[in-house]
Amino acid sequence: IEKDFALLRLRYTIDKTIDKIKHLFPSFILLDEVRQAVLINVAFNTGLKGLLNFKKMLNFVSQKRYADAAIELLDSSAASKLVNRYNRLSKMMITGKWQS
Repeated sequence: IEKDFALLRLRYTIDKTIDKIKHLFPSFILLDEVRQAVLINVAFNTGLKGLLNFKKMLNFVSQKRYADAAIELLDSSAASKLVNRYNRLSKMMITGKWQS
C-alpha cells in the first residue's frame, strides 16, 4: 500500500483506539500526554480487553498513584515478554516524561 494511505490508516486506528480508551476509562482525559501514551501503547500491544485486564494499574492511575501503577504494569505477562518496552513504559508512568 502507498505510504500516505498507510499513515492515514494508522492515524485513524490510533484515533479510534484513543476514543475507545476515553469511553472505557474516563480518567484518561485527565492524564498528561506521556501517561496517555503509556495506556495507548499497552492497548496496542495487548488490545483494549488486555488493557482493561490491568484493573489494579488503571485504578492506581485514576488515583494518580503512578509508582504503584508502574509496578502493576511490570507485573504482567506482557511485561515478561517485552521487558525493555515495559521497563520504558513503567519509567514513563512514574515520571510523566518521555523515555528513549
